[in-house]
Amino acid sequence: MDSILKQLQEEYNLDIESPFTIRVGNETHQLHCLIKGYGAKNGMVIDKDWYKIKAIQEELEKNDYGCSCIEITDTEGFQEVLDDWGKSNA
Repeated sequence: MDSILKQLQEEYNLDIESPFTIRVGNETHQLHCLIKGYGAKNGMVIDKDWYKIKAIQEELEKNDYGCSCIEITDTEGFQEVLDDWGKSNA
């Protein structure tokens, strides 16, 4: 896990899995991270590369994940992102 994600984890008390790997059919996809407890039931999958998310977006949504194409470069203002996603009901 990179240092920015560790800072987010500590500052906002987040449950983060990084990298996040998911199997879709016969392919394994690796994305930057999964932030659990926000957005969708199983959390928010994050990656800066929209094409990686778009390729599996339907499968992510079918499996109760939300997704967001953002590059996390610092922790300042991240509470606004969390508020926008909202707490999940998991």
